[in-house]
Amino acid sequence: MWVKTAFGPKWGFTSSWLLWVQMFPSMVMIASTLCPLFGVMIGQDQLGDNHWFTLAFIIVFYWLITLLNLKFDMAKIGGAIGIWLGVYLPMGLMFILGLAAFLKRGLDPHSMLVAFSLHGTIPSLTDTKSLQYVSAVAFIFTGISTTGVYAPRLKKVTHDFPLGLLLALTVVVLLNLVNAFLIANVIPAGSDQLDNIAEPVIRYCQVLGWPSWLAQVFSLLAFLGVALQLSTWVTGPSQMMAEVAKDGLLPAK
Repeated sequence: MWVKTAFGPKWGFTSSWLLWVQMFPSMVMIASTLCPLFGVMIGQDQLGDNHWFTLAFIIVFYWLITLLNLKFDMAKIGGAIGIWLGVYLPMGLMFILGLAAFLKRGLDPHSMLVAFSLHGTIPSLTDTKSLQYVSAVAFIFTGISTTGVYAPRLKKVTHDFPLGLLLALTVVVLLNLVNAFLIANVIPAGSDQLDNIAEPVIRYCQVLGWPSWLAQVFSLLAFLGVALQLSTWVTGPSQMMAEVAKDGLLPAK
């Protein structure tokens, strides 16, 4: 609707089509995080390294959320329940554990923070490795426009929708910055790559000497969060295409 109003029906269709097409590979990438979480959740961490199991998991899960969206208002369920169970609680748990580990260990000279400086927090345009991580972080926010399809549900859309986006962006940026600092303090300097969302929590428990079931609880909560958010994101672009069809911008056949 925004693009159509500004540039006409043809570009309105084009933007909706491009969002719909790019959603498939990007959502598969995000869905791939579910398998390692599931493995930690049931105490079988090695499942996250099995590519065939991950592929089967993604396919089955995609069809599951598609069928659920046909029967239930998953966007409403995700907004009411998923944001608390799947975002605030696991992020809070990760932050508390990370802060406790930081207070116990202090700034670890053998961690990735060994060369930490405020100047280093600004990405260098000449460092391709730095830009690689910036692009990955920037990608997180590229789908925020798809939430526009839910704007008509709001009572005071001109007030609530921009305010909601602003608050969401602010919270996400702050939480990511603080958690990244705490996580980097328990990751040894070198070439370590985190391939599991729950891995920082596992390392925090090891530093603190706390039970490993905390990582399993975190994995369960994070799994719910990713699942419910995926459900919302998958249907958003499809609803856009439905609106495009209602406007007569798709061939009837």
